[in-house]
Amino acid sequence: MPLIDAARLLCLSYQIQDSINTLHRFEQIALVAPENESLFKACGTAFKILLRFRTVQGLKHENSGRYILLSELSKNDKLQLKNSFKSIQEIQAFIHTRFQLSQLPS
Repeated sequence: MPLIDAARLLCLSYQIQDSINTLHRFEQIALVAPENESLFKACGTAFKILLRFRTVQGLKHENSGRYILLSELSKNDKLQLKNSFKSIQEIQAFIHTRFQLSQLPS
């Protein structure tokens, strides 16, 4: 959800109206804001990876795939998962800075 929400928020911020899904949103944002293109592309990649994990886990355990059993993942899978969470952390920091969220009272 953090990646979906970030893509929606940034599309609103950059006034992108013709985006149809999260991946398309990150692609459009990267075109509009090329100074942060690598971040937005990394977020798109992270979204695809997380979606794949969820799908595989859901099919394997016949559920929503919402919970991933780390004990069942290979080292490579764990590394991909870790890098995906790093992208989430980076986009959250970007949004925090861009919208000056530290200025809001607690």
